[in-house]
Amino acid sequence: MIIRVRTNTGVWRVEDLDATTATTSDVLSVISKTRPHVVYEKPLSFDPRCDRPIDPSAPLIQQGLGHGAMIHCRVDVATCAENTVEAAAGGGAAASTDGSGVGEAVAPVASAGANTKRVIGKDGSIRLVHADGASAPTADRGFRKGLLPLRDMKMAWTLQEFTAMDDKFNFKIQRQEASFVGKGGVHLETSAAGEFQNF
Repeated sequence: MIIRVRTNTGVWRVEDLDATTATTSDVLSVISKTRPHVVYEKPLSFDPRCDRPIDPSAPLIQQGLGHGAMIHCRVDVATCAENTVEAAAGGGAAASTDGSGVGEAVAPVASAGANTKRVIGKDGSIRLVHADGASAPTADRGFRKGLLPLRDMKMAWTLQEFTAMDDKFNFKIQRQEASFVGKGGVHLETSAAGEFQNF
């Protein structure tokens, strides 16, 4: 059985649940395998406002939740990084607390095989959070197609440096200085043109 969990960060699919005995604790345990540090601000509920929580002791099937059902909850965004993202970043969310993202509310981070961004939590800590979208976050931010963003090339640019780099990609059409046609010029071979037209 598959249950979809709609959170304030997106929809999570919870798969491989036993349709007859699955409870909310089973749903939470499957979520904790991929997002081990998630903090729930509101419990699993029937409605998007989380006003009607699901009974954790009764099986989901007895509460009218079957295959493909949608349930809702609210989570702390800063704690929703997937463990696959953390492994690629080299040691979890704490690996991003190197101070490089201080002053930025959200900054994309390129990691191996994952699309993540840095988020400043309520306590001021910087954590990696899974970002929906293309797998290469710098693909659309490049200075030109196939190039890195300007800030990834160099942190500070002067106007002269930028225009000098930009001129490498500007091609100006100039007038030809000397003709490559001989002194006799060009003439039309009328007999060949007539034969071609009559062919």
